[in-house]
Amino acid sequence: MSVKNQKLDELAAKLQEDEQAFAEIYDYLLPRIYNYLLRRTGGKEVAEDLSSKTFLKVVENLSDFSGNAKAFTAWVYRIAQNCLIDHYRSSNSQTKVLFYSNEDLSRLETPSKDDAKKSLQVREAKEEVIKMLSLLETAEQEILGLKFLDELDNEEIAKILKIKKNAVAVRLHRAMQKLKKVAV
Repeated sequence: MSVKNQKLDELAAKLQEDEQAFAEIYDYLLPRIYNYLLRRTGGKEVAEDLSSKTFLKVVENLSDFSGNAKAFTAWVYRIAQNCLIDHYRSSNSQTKVLFYSNEDLSRLETPSKDDAKKSLQVREAKEEVIKMLSLLETAEQEILGLKFLDELDNEEIAKILKIKKNAVAVRLHRAMQKLKKVAV
């Protein structure tokens, strides 16, 4: 277990009696939840509103939670997903998952500004990645985003999507195979 996971487990154990523990986990999870919702909605304001609703529901239901950091993370993502579903139901609209936005891609390593040719190549490669991913089904984009952008393990993804851990592995494998075909 990494030091980060160990620290998160310690904080999760103290969640209900220690406000500072919740604040630290909140600081860790907020950007991840926001980026997840941003990919799913395509709008910063909507993602901000849904992030707020998510953490409000987390606070309201914190007494119902018991478990470690991994379970807590999956629980918060599930609440975010439920807020997203409620949002789409109330607005009668459906937005395709964006998966990677320019903001997501800017987190990837880029060459120094001094190397203009390399910078151009990196930007073009990022644009190509966005095009390829947009050809995948929404469910494939979602599972790849949870795995590679949100850096969740298969067990956490299974809890969020309410599927078996083996099904996560199969879906990831199929999505990666499809992505390879699209890339050719």
